[in-house]
Amino acid sequence: MRWGAAALAGILVATLAPAQAQGGSMLDQNLVGVWINEKQINSPGGAGGFASFSTVMTMQLNADGTIQQYTQSVGGGGEWSSNSGRTLDFDGRWRTANGTLLVHGMGLPDYTPAATYSFSGDYLVTQSDMGRLIWQRR
Repeated sequence: MRWGAAALAGILVATLAPAQAQGGSMLDQNLVGVWINEKQINSPGGAGGFASFSTVMTMQLNADGTIQQYTQSVGGGGEWSSNSGRTLDFDGRWRTANGTLLVHGMGLPDYTPAATYSFSGDYLVTQSDMGRLIWQRR
């Protein structure tokens, strides 16, 4: 798994009530959908020349309680380029409790806290072992 035990998302400030999911877990309907987090690193140039590297993480939280997370990285410079292709990092189930996103997947004995979450306008803000991430709905 890419994010330690299961780090994915942050503290909820939502007005909609969560919906009951299969098995008695709670799903916050505000989280349902596809969320994108993008990071870009650029070098200043110099002897090695300019280079850029971008990583896009896609987190898909489905209304049926399933979750998939993918990563794709691309980069390039003067004489090189790289594209990782889209890779599946996590495939399992999700639920929420007290502003925490919990996930359950292969290798995990039970639902595990992945991150706390909150909303800032249209953005999802998460806090986990990956730090603070800002996600945009797609």
